Amino acid sequence: MRSGVKNNYAIYVKTSFLSIRFNAYNQNFTNQVRVLIAFIFLLLMLCETNAQENGYYGLQFNYTFTGESFQSAGGLNIEGMFGKRLSVNFQVLYGQVSAEEYYFYAGGGQALGVYLIRKGFENRSDLSLALPLGIMSFVVPESVAYRIPLSDKNQLAIYVSPFGYEVIRNTATEVSVERISYELGLRWYIEANHWIYIVPRIGMKGFYEERPLGASYGLTVMLKGKKKSVK
Repeated sequence: MRSGVKNNYAIYVKTSFLSIRFNAYNQNFTNQVRVLIAFIFLLLMLCETNAQENGYYGLQFNYTFTGESFQSAGGLNIEGMFGKRLSVNFQVLYGQVSAEEYYFYAGGGQALGVYLIRKGFENRSDLSLALPLGIMSFVVPESVAYRIPLSDKNQLAIYVSPFGYEVIRNTATEVSVERISYELGLRWYIEANHWIYIVPRIGMKGFYEERPLGASYGLTVMLKGKKKSVK
């Protein structure tokens, strides 16, 4: 009867200012991932429809090494510009750790948003509160970056991701290990042509659960969206 058992898990967020505990039942984690990806595509369409500046959409390949473990993952990345220098990022990553384990990463706002919306639909009496809170949480960026022009086709960006959510799940034992991460690093935007960008990245990554610092690096191939004309 293991398939009928709900696994209780907890996510702990610990900073010097805040300690929050979220308790949930992991009844079907795969459905949560599908909902999150659907929201990412919805966010992409909204960004393209309303952006006054260029947006960037691409595929990201990411590697993380903490001294304790190594994860590789790939996924979607959306970046929206505010003016010429400031940008916000949304991303979701998935990777296979082993034959029975997989790795999943998303921004903390997106993970919390999906959780609130799912719980609202499970308990309809809370939906009127859970739905707007979930939507507001979902649009919180995964990271924020500041770009520094180096030349006409090169930009260096300093980025910070203060609240990332990642999980390693064993499908055989149905055990999940959740972690809340933070990251600080550099992105190098290389314009291959007028609409394709190559973006290598390197950063320092840590976890609020007092684990050792690690390195995070990767490569993103991004397409430059069309800038909305203002009449």
